[in-house]
Parts: sequence; structure tokens; C-alpha cells
Amino acid sequence: MEAKRAQSPWRFRFAQGFYVERPDGVALAMPTRKVAGLLAILVWHQGRKVHRGVLQEALWPLAADEKGNQSLRKALSMLRQVVGSDVIGFEGEYVQWLPTHYSCDALTEEIDPETILPEMTEPWFDQLRYRQEKVAAPEAPIAAFGTLVDWASDHDPARAIEMMRVANDMASHLTPEHMRRVVTRAMRHIQSQPRLQGWGHYYLGLCDCYDLRLQSSIENFSRAKEIAAVVQDPELLTSALSFDASNLIVLGRASSVIPKLNDAIHYMTLNHGMAHVPRLLHGLATAYVHTDEYSLGIDNLEDSVSRMPAHATQDRAILHALIALYHATWRQHRLAETKLEISREIVSPESHWRLFGIHELTQGLIASAKWDLDRAENHFKRIIKSEESYFGGFSLYALEGLATVAHQRGHLEMRQEFIQKSRKIRLDQRMVYTSWDQARMSDMLSSA
Repeated sequence: MEAKRAQSPWRFRFAQGFYVERPDGVALAMPTRKVAGLLAILVWHQGRKVHRGVLQEALWPLAADEKGNQSLRKALSMLRQVVGSDVIGFEGEYVQWLPTHYSCDALTEEIDPETILPEMTEPWFDQLRYRQEKVAAPEAPIAAFGTLVDWASDHDPARAIEMMRVANDMASHLTPEHMRRVVTRAMRHIQSQPRLQGWGHYYLGLCDCYDLRLQSSIENFSRAKEIAAVVQDPELLTSALSFDASNLIVLGRASSVIPKLNDAIHYMTLNHGMAHVPRLLHGLATAYVHTDEYSLGIDNLEDSVSRMPAHATQDRAILHALIALYHATWRQHRLAETKLEISREIVSPESHWRLFGIHELTQGLIASAKWDLDRAENHFKRIIKSEESYFGGFSLYALEGLATVAHQRGHLEMRQEFIQKSRKIRLDQRMVYTSWDQARMSDMLSSA
């Protein structure tokens, strides 16, 4: 009897362009570039299920939801016709590459990241190439970065602020408590270095913003903006402008923020190009959402995401999570869950305290709207526990979420206790209830 030959694997090549070969050795031609990209994404996930929203965002990032969904359905149908219906699995909103016997150069070999799928121009593939580059030249983890800036703030204070400025994306991973400790140590040693002083005020303003010390935050951001104008640092200026906008918004001054941010976007575009525009669009989107311009807010956040560079993975994940949060506020739950999935695909929410807070708050709002009250309560309590060393904005929103849950359960005394705690914080900081707050707590506020 003739021995049964082992089946050859599916073969994929990403270097220098997409190539796929069936187990019988026949090379397959993909009907379109998008179909090739679709298969590449599924293979890259190595058998893990991929949410349809991730695929749609990856391949049609600028398309409207219904248009993108139609394009995805068509591409999936074409893909099954080429590779066979038995190798593509479907389960609810998820799609999966089923074969376990396959090879792919990008998964098993060291190849130049710049040569990976060069025909794929969408941001998802830019991120894929960037991730491979980071694997080849790994950066210091956040814990190590925190240790380095701690050491520098003790031995070379100016160096600590400079390190944070250069690695601003990494510095944003530090908790407000850690960031404040490092910057406070450094500030008294950099009196003769205005540029670093400006960044020091920016980071202190950021800490104050997250800690709900809003008046102090406004003062620090104002000082940062003044210095940025003198030393001509557009990155410092746009960073301070964007985050200061969030202070003014919760103080009820969103309508005055919108024209200022629009002017800043125009000025930056003319004088410094598009590099600093995404952060300003983020601030503008927040202002629109808090003035009941929900659609404009979402559009500006989507625009901000599309303009983010590939290496800004943390910022992209946060923007997608914020879009999910705003969708959840206005009961667009399917869209919210899709955006959360996309955010998780980019960066784990457990890796960054702010991203964690947005994810938990969004999931709490969705669960509350679906009357899954135990789950909603758990999400809100996880936020408060994560911020127990300092009381930040997410804890305020979590308190208001717990008040809503108590209201839904008919526990009126407990509801009133949570409301009183949250209102005291708002009164102390002069925070108003914006349109977003009212939408988020509409049922509870109407009868409280």
C-alpha cells in the first residue's frame, strides 16, 4: 500500500507584495487589492477571530458605516470564491482563518518591515509594519521609562523633562501621581530653560486636568501656551491648547473653545503643516460632543484618527475608544462595541490607565442601557478602584454611573448618596452638566 503523503501547507508571503499558494501548489490570484488585504489580515491573526468592525476599519477607514459594511460583505464573498468556503469561518460579528497548517514569512522570518505588503496603503498596514519594526528594535517598556525619568529627576532634572518631551507618547502612560512627582522635582532646576519650563507646565497642567484640579490646570496650560509662543514650539502649543480645551468645556465654555480651535487648526496647517492637526481635531471633537453636536464630534474624531501617524498607536487606540464612548452615550451600542474592538486590536486597555478608564466607562454605559446592572456596576467600580491613589475624572463619571444603576434598581437612598458625592465634586470645581453629561445620565437626572 502506498504511504499517504503529508499535506503541504498553505503558503503566504508578505515581503515585496502579497502572494498565496494553495496546499496543492497552485498560486492564487486575488481579484482585488482589498480582497488580498482582507486575507492578509485574517492570516496575520493566526487563527484568532477578527471582529468585522476591525476588518472594515482596516480596509475602508474613511467609508461611512453602511458603505464600509457593504464593501466588506462583497470582499468576503469574493474571498470565499477564491480560497474556498471551508477555510473562512463566520461566527456572529467575527471572521476567522480556519486552517492551522500554513506558513507566512512575516510570522516566521526576519524581514525588512518596509517590504511588508507595500501595495497596502491603509493605516492598519502602516501599523503592522511599525509593529514589526518595533520587534526588530524594541523600545524600553513603560516601567523602565518611568524608572529612567525618576533617576533623571534626581540626578539631572532638565534631562527628565527633555526625556518626557521627546517620548511624549510614552510619558502619557505615566499616571498623574507619577508624572507630578517627576515634574515637581525637576521644575526648580530649569528656571533658565524656558522651553523645558513650558513642557513642565504642560505636564503639571495635564496632571491637574486628570486630577480634577481645573483652575490650577488652566493656569499651567496658560503658562505653557505663553512660553510655546515665545520659543516657537508648535507641538507644545497644540498639546496645551487641546487639553486646556477640555477644562474650558467642563466649565461650560465650550462655545468659546470651538472658534479658537478652528483658528488654531487653520494657523497650524498654513505654518507648520498637518503634523499637529490631529490633536487639535481631538479637542474640537470633544467641544462639539459637549455642545450637543454629536455627529460633528464623531466626524472630527474620525478625521483625527485618519491623520494620526502609524507609530502613534496609543493615541489611535484612545481616539477609537472615545468614539465608542460617545456612541454608547447616544445608545449606538453596535457601533460602540465595534469601536471598542478596534481599540483593543491596537493596544490592550490594560496597558494604559486612561485607555482602561474609557473602556470601562463605555462598557458600563452599554451594560446599564441593556439593564445588565451587575455588569454595569462592576465596570464602574473597577474605575474607582483603579484611581484609588488619586481621584480623577473617570471616577467622577463612575460615581454618576453608579447613581444611574442605583436609580434603575430603585435604590433611591443609594442613588442620592452617589449624586451628592458627584455634585460636591462638580461644585468644588465649578463643573457644569454639559450636553454629553445630560445624555449620559438622562433617565436618572430627569427624576433626581
